[in-house]
Amino acid sequence: MKKILISCVAAAFAVTAFSTDFSPLPAEPEPAPSAIEEVSTSTASPVPDEEPTPETKEPPAEKTEEPVTILTFDELSPEMRQLIEAGSDAEPGWHGTARAYYDIVLSNPRLIDEDGNVSKAAMETHVAWGQSVAQQTEAPQAAPATTASSAGAPAPAPRQAPAQAPAPAPAPAPAPSGRAAAESVAAQVCGAAVQWENLGAGYLGMNRWGTNIIRLNSHPGTPQGALRFAAAHECGHVLQARAFNYDYATAQARLNAIYGTSGTRGLEQNASCIAISLGYSDTTSARGTYSCAGQNGAAAAAVRSGRQP
Repeated sequence: MKKILISCVAAAFAVTAFSTDFSPLPAEPEPAPSAIEEVSTSTASPVPDEEPTPETKEPPAEKTEEPVTILTFDELSPEMRQLIEAGSDAEPGWHGTARAYYDIVLSNPRLIDEDGNVSKAAMETHVAWGQSVAQQTEAPQAAPATTASSAGAPAPAPRQAPAQAPAPAPAPAPAPSGRAAAESVAAQVCGAAVQWENLGAGYLGMNRWGTNIIRLNSHPGTPQGALRFAAAHECGHVLQARAFNYDYATAQARLNAIYGTSGTRGLEQNASCIAISLGYSDTTSARGTYSCAGQNGAAAAAVRSGRQP
């Protein structure tokens, strides 16, 4: 009995030893990478520690546009207020206050930024131009030099100055017929008086909102057709003041809401649409940047008739 038991144990040991002598099976080849990762549902396969955890990138925060705010004269920085005051003093033909001058600056698209506030760089350039015009106007003309001669002796012949190249002929000023046509437009459209002033190259006209005076450019070379459009455009501002009972803030907010603009652009586009509705073509650089169709044209018609759109 013991021999049989010992034999069985020995046989089992031999089988076990034979099983453990096998060389290890070769590892299964890794599958080829696929464009689509297969998600394993087996819970027996642990995630290897060496595999880095992918970083999760947070989506960028959405930018929120802040509402555009047009600064009042009292909200200007001391430096900008000083610049406006310098412009008020240097502006040819202007005799009003700096506060009223600031309203005119805001209505000039060449002097404001995209947000509707005054551009410091553009304003500095405009002030420098105004000061140069004032200096040229105030500079006295030098009297011709005279030479004293001794008694009884003939005066020596004056020395001739070296020949200089002739100065270029100035560009012709707008013909009287052009001025008369622009004045006729102003009288018929809004009954405004016209003041002719040299506003510099690139400008056509101005209107101090709430007044019945239009300032048109007498700078040499100003196109006559552009002057007629400018007269009708500036009359548009006169009609705006009347339609809104001289409430500038209400007019600005209402027209910006209609034209989808900010700053003074609603006032400017409405005035241009008024001029176009009267048959005058916009020949300025702003042409094609706005539309007078639909509610834009209806707003121009309302202001022309003295109503708020």
